[in-house]
Amino acid sequence: MKHYLAGIAASFADDAIQPLLLIDYDSYDSGFELDRPHYDPTIVPLPKEAELLITTAVYTQFTLSEDGGNRWEFQGDFAGQFGQSNDYGAYPGSFKVTSFLAAMEMRLHGNDYTEPFVGIGVDITGRGEGDDDPWDNYTFYQFYYTQHRFRGMMDYFWNVSNGLVDGFITAGARPIPWLELRADVHNFNYLTSQGRIQNSGENRNLNQLGQEIDVLAGIQIKKGFYLDVGYCIFLPMDEFATRVNGTANMGDDRIAEAFSHYAFMVFTAKF
Repeated sequence: MKHYLAGIAASFADDAIQPLLLIDYDSYDSGFELDRPHYDPTIVPLPKEAELLITTAVYTQFTLSEDGGNRWEFQGDFAGQFGQSNDYGAYPGSFKVTSFLAAMEMRLHGNDYTEPFVGIGVDITGRGEGDDDPWDNYTFYQFYYTQHRFRGMMDYFWNVSNGLVDGFITAGARPIPWLELRADVHNFNYLTSQGRIQNSGENRNLNQLGQEIDVLAGIQIKKGFYLDVGYCIFLPMDEFATRVNGTANMGDDRIAEAFSHYAFMVFTAKF
């Protein structure tokens, strides 16, 4: 197996506009799939083509207005992804990829020694208008949006085939020079509703998924030494909790855990 990842980037207007081209190529011998006990080549043939994902994107950041030291900033990340991917699930096969990402945030920075800010934004991944071929793949793959830039710290939603809308608010400050605090609240929805059948026989759509709350702290221990800690909670909507923890035909009378949570601590040294 050979895996190649290459990219080219540029910067214009004092880094206000940054185009990017990312190419991810995976050439492999897929013979190992024959060892899978659940695999039946008479259902779906083994993928023979190499996997190729091409992402074209542009990132932009600029100040909208500044008054008395307070300033409004806009950040935007817009990308399209296309190529071919291979699904190694229960039914492996080759799929054409066509998807997009649009991420925007407006942030107000206050004029104070604590450097306060508040922001609101949305991240959207999905497929092109009119794309409805069931054998195509409309997932926007994670090779592009890394380091928790999108969808919260928990990475609860990774590759979502029918699109995802992540609306969020964020706020933070630096109460003392060596401590930075931040809190984010995310609300997740499917871009395209997903149908499901209740035990009663009622056909319902699953759209809203839940909320995630991230509480984060960055500590500068000394020059070059940093500690990042965080605590995150995911609160699923009832229908989504049923879907994930049970089966599609389970009724609403059996809702699984009320929430999932995640804590982390990262120490970084820079020399």
